Amino acid sequence: MSFAVLMGLFLLKHGLLAHVVDFGYSLSRSSKKRYWFLGLYSHAVAEAAGSIFLLSQFTWSEAAIALSLEHIAIIVSSLVERRAPLRKMLQVHISCEVGVMLVYLSIVLLLAMWD
Repeated sequence: MSFAVLMGLFLLKHGLLAHVVDFGYSLSRSSKKRYWFLGLYSHAVAEAAGSIFLLSQFTWSEAAIALSLEHIAIIVSSLVERRAPLRKMLQVHISCEVGVMLVYLSIVLLLAMWD
């Protein structure tokens, strides 16, 4: 699998799991919900499961570093979006999504460098 295809699959996976299927994505970003951390946990686990499937061709150490970077990006973006005021919510959401895309790009570049 080429690295451009891997990047596209990462973005497709994130788009499907976060915005279409919504495995806790909206709950983790809601500042009004009491159990937001359960949404964050379920979203992070769903993203990790999808990434493990995509990274199955790499060694476990490479996949573990990629999963750690992705996990940090998802947690940070959730916490930033939770604290955003309502009037800046769209701007913050777009910037967080761009940040997650940059993390996916850096993961793919690291994997390409190690290959």
